[in-house]
Amino acid sequence: STLQQQRAVTEQLRREAGIKRVPVSVAVADIVRY
Repeated sequence: STLQQQRAVTEQLRREAGIKRVPVSVAVADIVRY
């Protein structure tokens, strides 16, 4: 479903943010965009 896809994208963004050490504000902005 769409909700599951959004959740998967959010998890991926969080994982990438943790790996790349992206500033929290940037990671949050990416999550909010979805």
